[in-house]
Parts: sequence; structure tokens; C-alpha cells
Amino acid sequence: MKMETRTGTILILFIVLMAIGMTVPLASATNEAAETAVTNSDPVISAVSFGPTAVDVNTNYQLNFTVTDANTLNDLTSIVVEVYYESETAEAIRKHYNFTWTEGEVLTNFVDSPATYWVSNTVPTSDGEAGAAFAYTLTFKLDKVAIPSADENTWTIKITAIDDSDASDTNTAETFDVNKYSEIAINESAINFGGLAPGTAIGKVDREVTMTANSNLSVKVTGADLVCAEITSGSDDTLAMTENLFNMNNLTEPAVGSGVNSVTSLTTSAIAVYTEIAETACALETNISGYSSAYTLDITFDGTSIPSPQEDGTYDNTWVIALDNTALTSAKY
Repeated sequence: MKMETRTGTILILFIVLMAIGMTVPLASATNEAAETAVTNSDPVISAVSFGPTAVDVNTNYQLNFTVTDANTLNDLTSIVVEVYYESETAEAIRKHYNFTWTEGEVLTNFVDSPATYWVSNTVPTSDGEAGAAFAYTLTFKLDKVAIPSADENTWTIKITAIDDSDASDTNTAETFDVNKYSEIAINESAINFGGLAPGTAIGKVDREVTMTANSNLSVKVTGADLVCAEITSGSDDTLAMTENLFNMNNLTEPAVGSGVNSVTSLTTSAIAVYTEIAETACALETNISGYSSAYTLDITFDGTSIPSPQEDGTYDNTWVIALDNTALTSAKY
């Protein structure tokens, strides 16, 4: 009986040990690769404001806008502000201005093309200014000959922000008109016919008129009776315009418009001596006027003769030589 009991015990232990060896694995560890793709965040332009709906040339105006980039401002490469009448043309003072800011390690202002039309700006002070947004300002002006516009011919402000991946945002929300402009200078401040005896012919006096304008214009002269303040009584104290004593003549063939060798008597009303003239015709559209930049024309003043009899003395008054760009025949300015 004892022998049978011991044999049964050995068999049971062996079976248990074999079962344990078959079902318990050895301890181990594995490395799993973990990854995700982070895409670039495009720059965003916002809070754009310009203000005026019509601007004067040669006058400073400020543009405001904010650029935001979730990857911070260091992700930006450039901001380009285009101010244009025609977007597809090269930069030119007449119709298209570019202002470019480039991100850098030190302060970089907007660079203008054409030059001299950048006035001031607010930009990040350095590469270390790594915030996610910045409020930019750009102050600029347009040249005196920038194209004036009507409702159908507005100017546009286009802002483009570009980052390191060439992602960009563009804003063209701001538009404006340009007002007409003209200025005049005359080489002498007076028209002096000198001393003339009664019955003597009135000699010629030439005057050089220099003008700058962003549209076609007319040159008009307004006469006034010449009066002698030294004569206190009688009717001979005046050389009246109604007597057609004084004439004007345009001596220059204008590049655009009309007016050469056309003698006209001066009156107390404004009379055109040159009509709808310009130094340069507008090449964009035939029905948009041209422009003049320090364009010089000549006007000759002369007359018939001093009436006889006529009291002696100095006769004077003010004659006006003026530019008129308000009554052009062009459908567009």
C-alpha cells in the first residue's frame, strides 16, 4: 500500500511542473514609433483701415493693418503693399506704387518703388519680437501727377503677407479716388509795358508759364482796367478793357491740346489762351487725360496803341493767369 501512494504523488508533481513551463512566457519590452504632422499656419491680415475716400496728391496718408501668424511673426518673410490705379503695370509715379517690408534680425522699414514716396511706418523692432500679431502702419504719398479718378476709375490698396512656406494672405478691401491737382509758376511777377506816349504802339512782353498737373487743363487770363491813381478827376484815368487795347498770344505748340498763334483781346472775363493741354498724353486709355510735370509754355502780351489824348501817369491793376482743370471734355478724368 505505501508503494502505490508514493508513485501517484510523483506523477502529479511532474504534470504540474510541465504545465507551468508551457504557459508562462519570458518577460520582454518593445519600442513603438509615434508621430504626427503639424501643418503650417497661414498669415492672416485684419483690421485694415485707410480712411479717406478721396485723396490729394503730394499729401501724407496713413494705412493701418494687423498681420497675425500662429507660428509667430518670425515666420513671416515679407509684406507687400501695392497702391495702384492699374494693377498689372510696372511701378510708376503716375499709376502704381509698391512698399515692401522684409522680416529681419534688425529693424527694416518699408522700401518704396518708385522711391521717395515712403514717409514713415510702424514695424516690428527686431527678429526677437516674436509675438503672434503686430499692428503695422504705413504712411505714404502720391506724386503730383498721379492719375485722378472718377467713380469708375478708383485706386486700390492691396496688402499681401507671405511666410516662410510661401503661404500668404491678401487684402484689397480699401479703395479711394485721387483728386485733380495743378500748380503754376510765372517767371516774372509783373507785366510792364514801360513808358508809352499817347498814340504809341504797345510793345510785346513775353511771360513764361510753368505748370504741373495730373490732368489736362486750360490756361486762362483775366484782364482788368488799368487805372491811374494819380489822376483825381476827369475820365482819362483808365485804360479800359472794353477798348480792346491789350492782346495775348500763345507762342508754344502744346504736346496735347490746342493753342498756338491765336491772338485774343484781353477782357475782364477769364479767356483761355491754351485749351485742354498736357505735356504727356495718357497712354492707359484715350478718354483719360494726360499730365504735365514742370511743363513750360509762353504767352505774349501786346496791344494796339495808347489812346490820344491820355493823361500822363502810371496805370496799373492786377491781371490773373490761372490754370483751369474743372471743365474738361474727357468722359473720365
